[in-house]
Amino acid sequence: MALYCLPISDIELTVDNLPVEIKVKGYGGNAESIIKITEVSYTFEKEYTPQLKITLTGQKTYGNNSSYDMIA
Repeated sequence: MALYCLPISDIELTVDNLPVEIKVKGYGGNAESIIKITEVSYTFEKEYTPQLKITLTGQKTYGNNSSYDMIA
């Protein structure tokens, strides 16, 4: 199971070149929205099932504000 593949030692996450803009494209290939990522943070829990949680903070600079965007 993939949950048990995380290392037990400490993790250090390094992020360079912020802010960065991510273009979210629709089915037709056109940019439906642009999200500007300004900060990245993380927590790592070394309990029974280790978990790495990464949080991206930013602002949508282009697109419809009444819908959600998915970054994969």
